Amino acid sequence: MEEKKKFNKQDYDNKYIKENKDRINFLMAKGTKTLIKAASDNLGITPSEFIREAISEKLDNVKDEIPPEIIPNLMEWLKNHGHTDAEIVDCLRYLGRKEENF
Repeated sequence: MEEKKKFNKQDYDNKYIKENKDRINFLMAKGTKTLIKAASDNLGITPSEFIREAISEKLDNVKDEIPPEIIPNLMEWLKNHGHTDAEIVDCLRYLGRKEENF
């Protein structure tokens, strides 16, 4: 008779994490962990969630920025396709705008 394999929650969780999550380990200045813990406790969230939210906010801020290294190529392409200097400036202003400022 075949023996039924017992469910192992730890193995299940480890497999899920390996397939669905990324792990990042990093070092911070001594005392930072205490500050993060205090701030997260004050907000009623875990330190991990505090760090994830901080990183998400930072990524939201940088995803809309134009990488500086592509601006000269963009300007050249626009110029080669018949756009005036004024149109190029307007284009760059438009691309770098904050929604409410343009």
